[in-house]
Amino acid sequence: MIKAHGLRKLYANGDNTLAALDEVSFEVERGEFIVILGASGSGKTTLLNVISGLEKADRGYIDVDGVELQTLSEEERTRFRREHVGIIFQKFNLIPELSVFDNIILPSRLVNRDVREEEVLEIVDELGIREKLFLMPGILSGGEQQRVAIARALYTRPSVILADEPTGNLDSKNGEDVIRLMKSLGERYHQTILLVTHDERIARVADRIFHMKDGKLSISDREAFSVIDNGEDVVMKEAGKLSAPGRALS
Repeated sequence: MIKAHGLRKLYANGDNTLAALDEVSFEVERGEFIVILGASGSGKTTLLNVISGLEKADRGYIDVDGVELQTLSEEERTRFRREHVGIIFQKFNLIPELSVFDNIILPSRLVNRDVREEEVLEIVDELGIREKLFLMPGILSGGEQQRVAIARALYTRPSVILADEPTGNLDSKNGEDVIRLMKSLGERYHQTILLVTHDERIARVADRIFHMKDGKLSISDREAFSVIDNGEDVVMKEAGKLSAPGRALS
């Protein structure tokens, strides 16, 4: 599904050069839920940008859903992103002048796909926002706006969902709900999810955890995280009710 080898991405930092990605290699199978942990500046967002085609690595190989991104032009990478990748941002990035419905279908309009209202209704029903469908984003709560952003990312049925701190602007309850919904819907639609966070509670629901530090990547499974049953660990308890992808954890 996703194969990367020797990815390197450099940025100028004054008189110095910073390696945001330093010989990063990994493989992700279809349907996996991957959480990427790391401090600010560790290379997490750069990794998402390279996977989505927003940025091109300076060196290395990356194949996403059978497409070798390093060989594509900027225009081709934009087309790839629209057709294969759904992106969920921390700040939602909804267009305030468009209704919830129009925000959700916007990516389909950009690639000239037919809009099927019944498919939109199926997703918003799952996310609990059907009654908000023709409202403007500005009157929604933060949790509701994030659900709209998830619906927009899911609607085109992309093979890959990339989420950059999707719970960063939400309270703990809404954040837990968002993660539970993303995992459940990703499993239903057989989508691969890579989610950036600094919250280790969220990491416990992952199939595997990618740790980024100083541009380098290490990988562990969720068994590396102990579960502390203190009555507040709602995310892990809820995740235990969900079926994991069929792939054995590595």
